[in-house]
Amino acid sequence: MKRFLFLVMCLLLLGGCGNKVEDEKVIEDTSSNNENVVDEEESYSDDNPITLGMYLYNGSGEDRKLIQDYSSSCVGIADIGSFEVFLTRDDSISGDNFQTVWQTYYDKYQNIENYRIGYYIEFSLSDGTSFNKLLLDPSDGDEFYDYIQIYLYDDVHQEIGSWYSHVTSDEYNDETILSSIKLTASSDWEMIESPIVLTAFSYDGDDDFKDGKYRGNSSYTITIECE
Repeated sequence: MKRFLFLVMCLLLLGGCGNKVEDEKVIEDTSSNNENVVDEEESYSDDNPITLGMYLYNGSGEDRKLIQDYSSSCVGIADIGSFEVFLTRDDSISGDNFQTVWQTYYDKYQNIENYRIGYYIEFSLSDGTSFNKLLLDPSDGDEFYDYIQIYLYDDVHQEIGSWYSHVTSDEYNDETILSSIKLTASSDWEMIESPIVLTAFSYDGDDDFKDGKYRGNSSYTITIECE
């Protein structure tokens, strides 16, 4: 009889003695998950001091111009454009020699020897296929080679006035600076339906990336239209 009365009191006062413990456990677990999400977001700190811009290479000896929108005939197989990255966002850059000009802007910063340059490309095809790809290594553009050929160059570590080719995966190492990129229309370039969005950025570690994208503040984006 006493046991029966105890159960009745639990039901009336607490809505069920057993359920109260279970409810408290669920609330505690949810709170813990939220804290983990917040901790993950707050753990990333971007102290990258570099400001960079993209400049069109023309080979004519004229001042380099900062670009944002660019159009090309994209006639396959032919170059769409070559774009150089400098650690500045000046509207124009004077000086013929890349290495000398690069060093001028590089020397304005301190303790940036661990930073590297990467790219991110976005475009879609007429069949609905979309490409959103980090380009950190010369082989990263292989999956869309039939539409756009990607060539990455280390203009910094070259002899002044010498001819040199693009960086291959075998040549790429920790000292390589991918200071410029060339896009070439490939055999199936006509399937490209959208503008090509190209972003250059600087980074110093894996924490600068999340879900396959760059999440730092040191970046510059241009839009390329194929006519």
